[in-house]
Amino acid sequence: MRKAFFSRARAVPSLAARTVVMLLLARGVASCHEPAPKSAVSPDPSAEVIAPDASTPPAGASSSAPGGAAAPSAPEAESDRQLAGYVCKSAGCRVASEEAAGVTAQGLRLSVVKVVTAADMRRATCEPLEYWSVARDGARIVSARRALSIPCDASTVDIASDDVRVRENELERLTAGGTATRYNARAIVRLFPLRSRTEERSAWMTTAPNFETSSWSLDEFAGKNAWFSPKCVKGGVPPAASGSFAELGDRKARHDYTPIPAVDIEESFRTSKWRQVHLGKCSALASATGASGFVLKGGIGTDDDGYFRVVASLDGDLFVDIKDNKWTAPKKRGDAREDQLEIWVGGDLPSFSRKCVRGLPNVTSFTVRVADGKLTAGYGKPDISRITVDRHAQTFGDQYGWAHFKIHLPAQPGSLTVVYRDGDDGRSVDRIFATSRVVAGDATTLGALHVVARDAATCKVKDGNLEPVLAGD
Repeated sequence: MRKAFFSRARAVPSLAARTVVMLLLARGVASCHEPAPKSAVSPDPSAEVIAPDASTPPAGASSSAPGGAAAPSAPEAESDRQLAGYVCKSAGCRVASEEAAGVTAQGLRLSVVKVVTAADMRRATCEPLEYWSVARDGARIVSARRALSIPCDASTVDIASDDVRVRENELERLTAGGTATRYNARAIVRLFPLRSRTEERSAWMTTAPNFETSSWSLDEFAGKNAWFSPKCVKGGVPPAASGSFAELGDRKARHDYTPIPAVDIEESFRTSKWRQVHLGKCSALASATGASGFVLKGGIGTDDDGYFRVVASLDGDLFVDIKDNKWTAPKKRGDAREDQLEIWVGGDLPSFSRKCVRGLPNVTSFTVRVADGKLTAGYGKPDISRITVDRHAQTFGDQYGWAHFKIHLPAQPGSLTVVYRDGDDGRSVDRIFATSRVVAGDATTLGALHVVARDAATCKVKDGNLEPVLAGD
């Protein structure tokens, strides 16, 4: 069985980096905080409860009033009686509040229920919290799902603020804090059907120019990442401190990249349909316009000047679609002036929290000739015998068209950048654009994968394109 290659995104190897991630996602209520989850707002599918019949109370809910009297028959009373039984799963749990969150197109009334799950006997000020998405048809509860869990954990510190906001069919969480290393995080979840929408994180040092930012939107199926840690000077120490997170701004020193989604892809596409089906929204885009990706040479162009899309499957295949207004293929194979894909592969990207970067991982590259899929080893002279390339094109020559590629890599890349070298006149490379601001041989300038969990989204063929199918949609 083929090993699943694309199993995770950028690694965070150091203790300091793990601490920052915890801080990014931490939540404090007085002196209690949340251990670092993967997401600041994390819908929990296992927490869903569906009430098929309002006359059947959930486990733990009393079916009669005190003294043996019949339960209230009013729909509101029945709904209130059900609510605590659905959202309270532990002794000492209580419903703290309920806030309206709009009405769905189907007429379901939404709310967010704040629950204190239990008292923490170790710290009297600590209240572990849960936020539940509740949908009602009239007074009847038809769905109750835990959208956010905030347990007590005194191991994290310096939580300056944490705000949970309820809007129409939406829950937003904002956190901020830190001391020498500051951080903030923002996450948005759709309440019904419940799923994550957006995650954003930033962290930066107040005494050095080190920083990291990342964002991912399931709605757009796209994200942006940037980070910076200076290269060490002689003696393995940072250079003289200059600038800060705020001052870095658009400096070329920062490492920007468009994350490439690694996602569960429909089998029929992976085996055969990739030849004819185009990569749609379920892929990262790099364009000559610079609107997505990065133009490295030739200046900003138009859509006709070309673009490519790229996505990785969870079992190790890389799919790339190229569209161009003029194909170029000099007679001599391997000529650098021809249209080429250039793939850069490296180890895990360094953590921004390192005072300075040294001992960079090895980085290699190879090129794929667009005219025929011919492989050529590039920087670092990788063993290309372990790489396979399949190609299918609509047209080739001086005619606008597309070329599709399926590239299988021999191992999981810790970092990855895809480049298109566009040579329209056959005499020079007119334009180069890529998924990161890659510099030949510099491992810090590569991008990385963004792994999408199977229970969050999959990619399927729809209307001639590969499109994301999001959980709950």
